[in-house]
Parts: sequence; structure tokens; C-alpha cells
Amino acid sequence: MILDTFRDISLQEPLPAFQISGFYTVFNNYWKKDFSFSGEQHNCWELIYIEDGQVEITEDDQVYILQGGDMILHAPMEFHKIRSAGHTNPHLFVLSFTVRGTMPPILTDGIFHLTNGEQEQLIHAIRNIFRFFDNSFLFEGRTKHIVEQQIEEKFKGITHLSPAQCGQIGTLALTLFLMQLSMEDRKRSIETIKTSKQALEYQRVVQAMQSGLYKNLSLTELSAECDISVSYIKRLFMRYAGMSPKSYYIQMRVREALRLLRNGHTAEETAEILNFSSPNYFSIFMKKHLGLPPTEYIRKNDIGY
Repeated sequence: MILDTFRDISLQEPLPAFQISGFYTVFNNYWKKDFSFSGEQHNCWELIYIEDGQVEITEDDQVYILQGGDMILHAPMEFHKIRSAGHTNPHLFVLSFTVRGTMPPILTDGIFHLTNGEQEQLIHAIRNIFRFFDNSFLFEGRTKHIVEQQIEEKFKGITHLSPAQCGQIGTLALTLFLMQLSMEDRKRSIETIKTSKQALEYQRVVQAMQSGLYKNLSLTELSAECDISVSYIKRLFMRYAGMSPKSYYIQMRVREALRLLRNGHTAEETAEILNFSSPNYFSIFMKKHLGLPPTEYIRKNDIGY
């Protein structure tokens, strides 16, 4: 069955240089009509596949509507929020994992409307990964933990394979599945991007925040620039981001600071670029919102200058 994943891949083309190296969590979720999960960003990849129903997903400044058969992939440190939509009780799978190598950018560019065959391939991979998650396990030198929600026996099915073997099969199947998607020339449907007045206003404010990352914008300045009241901006962000605009802007600045540090800027240079009053204040800011000061981040991530 794994070999079937290669059917549509031309072996004349070089395969993408990446592989899944480990999993953090795997969820099989059945949500109520009013379910909403607060926005977040984390340092791992996250795949969301909709089995049934409808969900609304905010990804940075875009708002998408996904239904049964749709999949989206969030890159590390990419902001995202998800909620039930269309008055449905959605059923979805969420996997968070690490990757060794470089994931093709096309995989994070909007939504995949999977064919029936692609859905079967993805479910095959997820089923084996679920079997792997029956117990805590060690994979690629990282300790992973059991999922929070109980796994259904009818979904996992019966197998004579060990959890470790299922994990290897599931990891390989998911890696090959993503490779296949990355090599297909397909267009994403524009109708999945939400274009309501509110969604477009939210997008405009986020883009203004992005443009003002180095200015240390205040909410009042943001309101004046977008010609939208402060109270309305707050409502937009609670609706689409699940947090205050101030918290969202702080996350954006943390993410930009990490990008600058990874690109070789010193902590002092990064503080100056992002318009902090002093390197010391920048260090306090990062420790508060990241959990460690920039010098410690540089050391732990082995960033050299």
C-alpha cells in the first residue's frame, strides 16, 4: 500500500529533500457547533484534515473555510486559529510534527481539496500514526507523549504489527503523501478564502501590523492608519484571532525577532531594528513572551555569527 503512493510521481524528477522526523500530538476531534480554539503559533508543523462538516481557519492575515475532504498545513511559527462553521459538528484530524530538511513552500500556500484517492492515502497514514500513539514512545531521539483524546478502536482497526512498525509505516506514508502533493501542479480554489467585510477588515489590520513591525505601533496609531475604531479592531481580533490585537502584535514581533536572530543578527542589532528602547528591554521582552532571553535562544539553537 505504501508503494501506491509513488504511482503518480515521476522518478525522473528529484524528490523534495525533507522527511518527517517525529510527532508531538495526534488528535481525532469531534466538535460541537459552537467550538472555537484560540489562536496560537508554535515551533512545529501542523496538518489539519477535515473528515466531515465545516471549519473556519485563520492563518496569519487570511481566513479560510474548509469542508470535508480539505486539508491545510501550517508552517512553524505561523499564526492560526480554528472554529466550527456552517452550523455543523465537524470531524477533523490534527497532527503536529517535526521535519528534517526543507518543506516545499507550495504545501503551505492555501488549502488542498483532496481527491478520494488522496483522502484514502492520508487516512491510511493517520491510522498507523494513531496506532503508534497508543503508548508514549521514543522516535528519532525525541520523547513523544500519548494523545489527550482516547483513540477509537474502530478507527485504528486490527493489525498484527507492533506500535513501532505502525509508526514507521505511518511516518513514511505521510512523508510520501506530502511529497506527492508538493509535486502536483494544482490551483487552489479562491472560494475557500473568506471575503466577507469583517474578514477583509481583519486582513487589512493584520497587514498594517506587519508593515509596522519595526515601529512598535500603538493600538491608537493602528486605528488611525486603518480608519477603524479601536473597539471594532478589538472585536475583529477576538473573532478571527481569539486574542486581543495587542497580544497578536506582540506575537508578530516575537516571530520577527526570532527570524532576525536566526538570520545572523545579534541581540543588540535585533533590538535596534525592532525599535526597542534598549537591548536590556528587548531581553526582558523576549524572556517574558518567549520564555528565554535572546542570548539563551541563540545558544540553544546553536546560532553562530
